Amino acid sequence: MFRQMTSRERMIITLAHGIPDRVPCSPDISNMIPCRLTGKPFWEVLYYGRPPIWKAYVDAARYFGIDAFFFHASPGVNPRATYTVERNVVAQRPDRIVVDTCYHTPAGDAHEEWTYMIGDSETCTRKAFDSIKEAMPLLRHILSDAIEGDFAPTEEMKRYIAGEFAIGGYCNTPMLPYHWLRGQLEAAVLEYYDDPEVMHEYRELFHRYNVRKAELFLDYGVDFLLIESSGSLTMQSLEIIRDMQLPTLQTITQMCRQAGVPSMFHCCGRSRALLPILAAETELDGIQPLEGPPTGDVDMAEAKRMYGDRLVLMGNLNTTELMLRSSAEHVYHAACTLIEQCKAGGGFILSTGDQCGRDTPEENIRAMCRAVEDCGKY
Repeated sequence: MFRQMTSRERMIITLAHGIPDRVPCSPDISNMIPCRLTGKPFWEVLYYGRPPIWKAYVDAARYFGIDAFFFHASPGVNPRATYTVERNVVAQRPDRIVVDTCYHTPAGDAHEEWTYMIGDSETCTRKAFDSIKEAMPLLRHILSDAIEGDFAPTEEMKRYIAGEFAIGGYCNTPMLPYHWLRGQLEAAVLEYYDDPEVMHEYRELFHRYNVRKAELFLDYGVDFLLIESSGSLTMQSLEIIRDMQLPTLQTITQMCRQAGVPSMFHCCGRSRALLPILAAETELDGIQPLEGPPTGDVDMAEAKRMYGDRLVLMGNLNTTELMLRSSAEHVYHAACTLIEQCKAGGGFILSTGDQCGRDTPEENIRAMCRAVEDCGKY
């Protein structure tokens, strides 16, 4: 019989593929629900930081009594940076503010437009470049691996969390860089095939930048490292993933393994075909959110049978039809079923698909917590 663990202990043990006192319950409420609970326009949190999103998330985790998946650790301002970022509100309406974001670099300036809604997540409404070739002189400054930090922001977070939750940092892998381009994914795919030399230069730049970030986090001593690659397989092919992302993922997961720090890979959308690669060709410890249809293609019972002895699985209750639109009773029964399929041997975190919607009923989140108390004990 295990004693009752703290949320931090429970998460750390599970991420290390151990067996805690019960299955952790960590629905993805990383953005919209914490903003909603503040009662403020979302731009107050996401743009002005009143409160910062990390603090709103901790408050929300305490409000619901979940096991927080906190990945907001930050090395702070980089004193070696050769560029600055200037943000200015250029338009305001009752339902939104529009922000010009300017990157000032020695190679010139680049502007993005971001729109912050009163009750929704922010989005980039005008990208900075027409091509990565055009962007490279500036990106060599923006993505320089000359990074230092004093982790003062993380120390503030640690004081607020007071040992209650595990604290992680995050870095990325170099996907097709559609988020920089006005032509978005289509432009990135065309440039990948039309100008592979410049795309591989971008890959190496992004690789070094994120390997350095990972090094800083591991030297500081985070509890886990999240490697974020939203929509990897949804946005690109396995061939491109192997070329662009896999070398960085292999390097960072090896660093984590050597440091004794669990690594978790975030890939929303389709991810089933990635699982054998992640299990056999990297030193990754876990993956989330392993979305099922219609937003993804993962059967969690199958994933547990095939990869549960190798990877920690975190997921995967549907965030729309189940969490947003269904009843607490349905959520409870779906959660209990998922727990029974996946808890054996440890290495399972009950969660949702990517990002619970703003209007997700509170009782549905609490139903997940009831499920782990009733069905999730070891």
